[in-house]
Amino acid sequence: MDEAEYIKLLDHALSQLPPDVMKHEKFVMPEAQIFIEGSKTLIKNFKVLAEKALRDPKHFMKFIVSEVGSAGTYDDQAGRAILSGAFTRKLIIDTIDKYVRDFVVCKTCGRPDTVIDKEGRQAVLHCKACGSSRAIPKL
Repeated sequence: MDEAEYIKLLDHALSQLPPDVMKHEKFVMPEAQIFIEGSKTLIKNFKVLAEKALRDPKHFMKFIVSEVGSAGTYDDQAGRAILSGAFTRKLIIDTIDKYVRDFVVCKTCGRPDTVIDKEGRQAVLHCKACGSSRAIPKL
């Protein structure tokens, strides 16, 4: 194979990739607005966080509740999460970061362009950018 044919094949391969794959923007979650009111912890911008992660707020909430070991509800009208118990800001932020690492960012290419699908009984994280897949824990 000569160099011209190789370049032609590379150009063809690049043309088959989704357009946003070549963008190199760093994925940054917005800062969580966490408030403690008595014996409850509120995450006021929970809906914004879930939208940025491209995840269902109920799935996100289920993870947070299981990680902090408390009961909680998601208020769809206000777009906020309410956790029973007073939790430190650091604990909530660390839990959000863990969710992003485990359920949002692709471990192969590091991009957040992923979707969660079911394959039989197993939940699988599929990356739209690089095409890799990996099993994720069920919540």
